[in-house]
Amino acid sequence: MTAKGEESVPASIASASGGKGGTVGVSGRERSTATRFGERGAQPQVYALTRQEAQESPDVIASTLTLNDSPVVVLFDFGASYSFISESIIQKLQLETRSLDELLHVALPTGITIGVKLFVEVKIKIKDQVFWAKLIIVHIIKFDVILGMNWLSDNQIIIDYREKKIKVHIPESSDVIYYGYGRKISIVSVIQAHQLIRKGCDVYLAVALDVKSEPVKIQVIPVVKEYPDVFSKDLTGLPPDREVEFPIELISGTKLISKAPYRMATTEYKN
Repeated sequence: MTAKGEESVPASIASASGGKGGTVGVSGRERSTATRFGERGAQPQVYALTRQEAQESPDVIASTLTLNDSPVVVLFDFGASYSFISESIIQKLQLETRSLDELLHVALPTGITIGVKLFVEVKIKIKDQVFWAKLIIVHIIKFDVILGMNWLSDNQIIIDYREKKIKVHIPESSDVIYYGYGRKISIVSVIQAHQLIRKGCDVYLAVALDVKSEPVKIQVIPVVKEYPDVFSKDLTGLPPDREVEFPIELISGTKLISKAPYRMATTEYKN
């Protein structure tokens, strides 16, 4: 199933955000356009958090998703009105860019203001579900992609910050659950596991094997230890296949003889 993004990307695309970190601002005619979109006059923002800070923060979720079949680090931010992508990922994945209607002025967390006018349209995969997203290109951000309110609401994404997970609502199908970084591992009993299985939860079995084993010594093998000159010092397994196998061939046309075994009589033994 493919969910479509918004139909157009106006110059006011970065208007208003309640997120953390640096800011994204619009000015002049662009600011009045942003106000008409009903953003309540809040100042736009772009995250300045690192991946480690996102793991420790109780109100953000970061994870690794696939963008056009390539892994990227994504921040889910309900505080950001729109979605962004790092310029370095554009170059790395060689994505095709498109232009905004007007120049957008972006204030980075460092206080530097830059103008951006490019965006990309990409496919983002969450498990087996594919979604389209239009992302504004920002020169410096700490994440590869920031998915903001526009994308999250359009695709009916529900975020559980306490469990560090997101739930994707799929019409006429079961919801998709995806966990972000920093989720604590829960331990359940056998009874709880059976109950979860009956509810349709996925179960995975992991088996750990000790692959470090010592080679077999001929001194511990019966019979073999009596002939140390014949066998090698270490037996790593069965003998290797020979280039020429040793066969016993019968003369062409020879048939097996079916004959009862000859048994000597008692008188013959005496003779």
